[in-house]
Amino acid sequence: MAKTQQSLTADTAYQRAAARCATTEYAPNYWMEKFIAGGLNRDEAELVVKRLKKEGFIDEARFARAFVHDKSAYNHWGPLKIKQALIAKGIDATLADEALSTLSAEGQNDTLKHLLCQKNRSLKANSAYERRMKLARFAAGRGFAPSEIFKTLDKLGLQDED
Repeated sequence: MAKTQQSLTADTAYQRAAARCATTEYAPNYWMEKFIAGGLNRDEAELVVKRLKKEGFIDEARFARAFVHDKSAYNHWGPLKIKQALIAKGIDATLADEALSTLSAEGQNDTLKHLLCQKNRSLKANSAYERRMKLARFAAGRGFAPSEIFKTLDKLGLQDED
């Protein structure tokens, strides 16, 4: 006999979310989508999210800081890609900028240099120009600014001429 899926209640939703938020940071939009998919209407979902915020289980600034740290340290994303991902998760651009300000420019430059050196070893190109452009596209896809990319490529000695 197949089980019938029961609709989520506001109290159950709160308890489940609070338990998960106690160990991991989540964006409010994540919970809104989960609650609505679980059977709560929009008003009920908003009330549960407000309660989670009020009681400190959800904090957008804390989430943004944790997200910035994790994506920079573990995924080696640049600031542009991180900001875009935060905004896609419903985080205000001002909060995203504040969280990004915790990154050190030196750390980002080291990450970019490491990524470019690593990619350069496995890259096939017919000319120095092609190599440089492939590396630039790769770094741009990782979320680094063009000015920083080309400055780093120059420091690494990867100019356009052969």
